[in-house]
Parts: sequence; C-alpha cells; structure tokens
Amino acid sequence: MKILNKYFLWLCVLGAFISCNGDDQFDPDKNYVLLTGTDVNALATFQLDDTPSIRYVTTSATRKVNEDVIVDYQIDNDALQVYNQKNKTSYYPVPESSVKLLDIRDTINAGKAFSNGIRIQVVSTENWVDGRSYVIPVSIQRVSNGDLEVLASAKTVFLRVSRKLHFSSLDISNYNLYSEYWFEESKEGFTPIDLPQYTCEIKVFLTEDKPNRIRRLCNWGGENGQNMLRFGENGLDRNQLQWVSPGGSIVSKTLFAPNRWYTVSLTFDGSKYAMYVDGVKDAEILGTPSGFKFSKFEIGMSWAGYPSQQRTSGRIAEVKLWNKALVANEIQMGMCGVDAETSGLLAYWKMNESSGHIFHDATGNGYDMDWSDTWRSPTESDIYQQYDKSSFVTWLQDEKNECYQ
Repeated sequence: MKILNKYFLWLCVLGAFISCNGDDQFDPDKNYVLLTGTDVNALATFQLDDTPSIRYVTTSATRKVNEDVIVDYQIDNDALQVYNQKNKTSYYPVPESSVKLLDIRDTINAGKAFSNGIRIQVVSTENWVDGRSYVIPVSIQRVSNGDLEVLASAKTVFLRVSRKLHFSSLDISNYNLYSEYWFEESKEGFTPIDLPQYTCEIKVFLTEDKPNRIRRLCNWGGENGQNMLRFGENGLDRNQLQWVSPGGSIVSKTLFAPNRWYTVSLTFDGSKYAMYVDGVKDAEILGTPSGFKFSKFEIGMSWAGYPSQQRTSGRIAEVKLWNKALVANEIQMGMCGVDAETSGLLAYWKMNESSGHIFHDATGNGYDMDWSDTWRSPTESDIYQQYDKSSFVTWLQDEKNECYQ
C-alpha cells in the first residue's frame, strides 16, 4: 500500500508540474519517460573539479515497464537555445571538442522504472571563454519497445557546468587608497554617460564583524545623483548595507557576515530601484528617472578627514556597470564573472590585475582607471585636488579568492 501511495503522490506532483509548465497534456493512464529530476528542475549541476570528468544521467518511467525499453540520447544545443529564450538566460553550449557522450544508448530493464544511466564526459576546458556560463543539454532522442511516451517538457536535462575559479582581488583595507577617478578629467573626449536604466555590481569580502564605525565601500557617481554603498550608517546594524541611490535610501535585509564573498547588484529599471544580494532581490523602492549620468568611481570614503573614520577592511572584485536593469537570472549567471562582450555591459573592472595600479576595463570600451591620477577633497569643502594613489594599490591572491562559475 505504501508503494501505491508513493506512486500516486508522484503522479500528482508530476501532473501539477506539467500543468504549470504548459507544454504537455498529462494523462495519468499513460506511462511516460522523462530524464530523471527534470520534473523538479530541468537545470542540474555538472560539478567540474578537474578534467576529464564524468557525470551520469538516467531516464525514469512513471511506472515500472513490462519489457526492456531502449532509450537513445543526444547533445541538443537547439534545446538550449529555446531554454535561453524562454528563461531570459544566456548560457553557452560547451564547445563540441570539449564534451563526449560516452554512451548514447541506455536501457530501462523489465520490472524497473529507472534506466541504468549514461555517461557524459567533459574532456577539456582549453577553448572555453572566461566569464561564460556553460551548459550541456542532453535530450532523449528516441524510445524503443514498450508503450511509452516521451514527456516533451522533461525530455532534456540542462547540465550547468560548475567549476572552481581562482581570481585576484583588490585590498581596500588601507584607507590611504581611497579616492575618486574622474573620467571627465582624465579621458579626452569623455562625456557623462546618460543611464535611464542601469545596473551597478561589485563583489565584496569583509574581514571585520560589526566594527563600531560606518564603513564606506564605493560609489558610482556623476551628475544628478550617486550610487553609494556603505555599511552601518547611524541607526542601522553595523553589518547592514545601505545604497544611497538617486531615488533615495535602500537598506538591505541581509546582514553581511565577514570572511565570505557577496555579490551586490543595484538595478534601476525606470520605475524601481532594487538591491540584489547574491542574485536574490533583497530590497527595493519606487522611483522616477533622475537623469543620472555616470562620470566617476570612488573607492572607500575619500572626502576630507573621513577615510580613516569610515575605513572598510576587506577586498573587492568584479566591478561592473551596465546600461540596462539586469534580472535575477542574469545576475545569478554572472556572479563569478561574465563575458566581456555581453550586450549592455558598459564597463567591467575585474580587479584581477595582480600587479600595477591601473584597473583595466575588460570590455574594450576604454574606461580604464589609473590610480595615479585620482581626485579627492582634503577638507570639508568642494575644492578637490589631484592625488597619486598608485603606491597604495595592493593585490590579494589566496585560497579565499575562489568562486564556482
């Protein structure tokens, strides 16, 4: 009786999934085949710690089969294109030379409801492009023997390759580093960039837990507003992040713990300012376009005598500026890095130079920041002076700088 109840419950869950998906008409009297796990989520993980590496994929039937059922598989990049369009993602197929189906045929033996499994092998990552998220789409090509029907909405599993990446980061613990880079002063022909919609992103790693001070992190500044980040503003928890945006103050629900990386994404879509933490929407407010125009970037709190008082102990990486409001799927795909040629990416400072004092713009758009040519006001006034901060640029490379793409 327990087996029957479990089987009936699975059919109910599967029927509800298919009803929501809308791609199939589910008939509980039929026996269906589907790739195992796709009834819960078609996107699965292929953990890649080294190459070559193998992952198994199996097929399930909605009830035990009466005879041996043969299942043939294929790598189906057309299905990935459809998935991207449907889910507003931009996954890339693994280069053909990098992946093998070690088995293309599988069997569900008589009296069972699960196949023996096939093996997918990633041979190499040699031709992979940094910043791209790769997926291996494996589909059921055909089923032979038995009166079974392939469930169209669950015939493909999308194996998202997750690999450990190591990177460099910028140490921001020394408050002498803090200053602003003014593109209008240092880049000939530069005009402030009008951003009716935009996204600002940064990865941050804090090394202190609730110090008794405000900690200024950074600011994407310019005309008609700013996008300044700071922790522990008066009245807030010392690990709480505040975004001072052109539309007002947005305060995180997340309390930022020390000694781990966070990705912070700030989006404005023309009507809402939204803060995401690690790809999950954390807080938002309504707002109207302010006419914000980007023209400068600040590290830390550089004004007057405040650098030491609002020091942030930690490190940063992956600083980006987009001319569109990213959605959650797009943010989650790029938390370790993105392809520098991605549409809408205006400037991309990976902060992974490892040496030197120039923060290079990976997009090729020319927005490099030279920290020997920065500006700050040494007094509480609007009088700014030029400063060479190059000697305070310090790079960090250790086991803390790891990310799974």
